[in-house]
Amino acid sequence: MIPIVAASAAGAWWMDLRTFAADVRFERPFLFWLALAPIAWSILGLAAAKSKRRKLAAFGKPASLYALQTLRRKPSRWVPWFAGVAWSLLVLAVAGPNWGQGERDGVAEGRDIVAVLDLSKSMLAKDLAGTQSRWQAAVDGLRELNRAAKRRSGHRIGIVIFAARPAILLPATTDHQHIDFKLLDIDGEQQPNDIRPKDDFDVSGTRIGLALKLAVKLHDERFEGARDIVLFTDADDPEADREWLGGVSSARAAGIPVHVVGVGDPGQSHTLLISGEKEEAISTKLFEDVAESIAAEGQGTYVPMRREPFDAEAFFRQAIDGRSKRLIDDESRVQRKDRSAWFYATGGLFLVLAWWRGRSTGAE
Repeated sequence: MIPIVAASAAGAWWMDLRTFAADVRFERPFLFWLALAPIAWSILGLAAAKSKRRKLAAFGKPASLYALQTLRRKPSRWVPWFAGVAWSLLVLAVAGPNWGQGERDGVAEGRDIVAVLDLSKSMLAKDLAGTQSRWQAAVDGLRELNRAAKRRSGHRIGIVIFAARPAILLPATTDHQHIDFKLLDIDGEQQPNDIRPKDDFDVSGTRIGLALKLAVKLHDERFEGARDIVLFTDADDPEADREWLGGVSSARAAGIPVHVVGVGDPGQSHTLLISGEKEEAISTKLFEDVAESIAAEGQGTYVPMRREPFDAEAFFRQAIDGRSKRLIDDESRVQRKDRSAWFYATGGLFLVLAWWRGRSTGAE
């Protein structure tokens, strides 16, 4: 009977622990690299000690020199342990741990981001490092961007898809789980009717300018100065008429920077077979000069994703998160409670213990 009760209690405890761990979030997880500092410090200390022993060896045997010392402090095994725990706790503190509910009258503080996703035929090309096509890599990049925004809380994301015409896939929202669900619906192999050419008179199957104009309209005018457009594209417009300038002009007039993520191989063209009434072979690549021009004219950042995965965390930190934010009064919600003070206090306590043990260690 007792083992059964103990097993049941252990199972309940484990379930509670997993629930708690799932609720823990960090505002600045990129600072976890600071946890490696003690390792680097230890390596430098070992190198310095080895150099010191080598220099002492020039004066005589190390054992004889050690015996000549009049005061030798006995090292404490607790000091490095206390110092290591203190450093770990302080790293956790600066990373911004939070869990549970905070103030109930908080508002969602962040920026509005409209992601513009190119689903034109050239995005079917599979010229990335893996087996993915360009549109799949772009969707994965947008998914990572959504996760980066979720980790910081308060940023809203909307989505526009386009080919010959643009269409709204999702208005701006802080519901990041719903964003992930909508991304699962995207199929670049089968273009939605809303973004296909209307008729044979459509100039091109890639109209970046129209998509940027729709992205500007999708933005909430109340939050001027806290808005961004992130365009995922290979910038391959067969018409080459610089149609994108009209969309960039609309974004600049609204004060919205246009960031561009370039997807595809810029160095080598890829032949793509397009099926339709008759099969057609087209040559395509990432037109990086066009993508860079869109970002420069749009006063945004160009990210050369090219054939590799999109580093959304670095992009979000550098181009989005550090800029001015808006307060969404109509999306008030329960805020998560910051717990960093607990880690600062406990880390400080272990630092004091390390200092005390270092001073209290007696001489031989």
